[in-house]
Amino acid sequence: METLLTKLEELKTENATNFTKLNEKIDDMKSDMKKMGDVLCGHEEKLKFQDELIKNLQEKIESLEARQFHSEQYSRKNCLRVWGFPDNYDQRELPAKFADFAQEYLHVKIMPGEIDNIHYLGAKGSRRHIIVKFSTFLAKRKVYEARKALKGKKNGAGSFISVRPDLSPASRALFHHAKQLVSNGTDNKPLSAVWVTIEGRIWATRGDRRVLLTSRQDLEQGVAADIPGEQGVATDIPGEFVSQQRRKFFAKRQASQSPELQPEVKKTNVFEPLAQEVDCP
Repeated sequence: METLLTKLEELKTENATNFTKLNEKIDDMKSDMKKMGDVLCGHEEKLKFQDELIKNLQEKIESLEARQFHSEQYSRKNCLRVWGFPDNYDQRELPAKFADFAQEYLHVKIMPGEIDNIHYLGAKGSRRHIIVKFSTFLAKRKVYEARKALKGKKNGAGSFISVRPDLSPASRALFHHAKQLVSNGTDNKPLSAVWVTIEGRIWATRGDRRVLLTSRQDLEQGVAADIPGEQGVATDIPGEFVSQQRRKFFAKRQASQSPELQPEVKKTNVFEPLAQEVDCP
């Protein structure tokens, strides 16, 4: 009996020792977990700081890209591209030949000194066109506003003649993409019209508003956000209702072709990287 009691006492002592060690290990684990928690908190603070830094950098990049977008187009403000101009002239002949071309087809007289530079774009024999840099914006406007006289006209080779603003590679890619999204009045495409101003700005009619396009993000915005009284509920509007709105706006556009009669302007100043360069046809 005494032996049994002795063993029980030994077991109690051993268990007490084990419990003490277990509690010490638990305390050590708690201490380690607290340290890990402190480290995680420090990482979270760093991540928050980095997220804020990335956000600020993204905003700066977007701002710089927007400036570059406008700067590239602004540098072309005195330039026009002309399709249908004969492509067999020598470079030295181009200024005089273009003056004759403008007089014949546009009924515009180009004065000496109004052309700063002129040259062909593209390989010879590949329906290349010319780019004309005028010495003043007024000279450019004089030629550009006379382009209505070219409607339906062809040159001696049977090609149509057209005069267009000189768009930067980014603007050409954006304009090309925007034209793919113009509705014919029966489909569900978001735009009812897209055009380029003499300054090279790209405008589109979406819903009942005119939008200045500076990036593809402008094109990807929900159509319902531009329908009066339905802002912010693009996913809740039935497709048939949106189609009816588009058809109505398309009919309104058909009734009035003058940009001056369009509703108020909504301007967006966001620029995203664009796809590869797409040249005008």
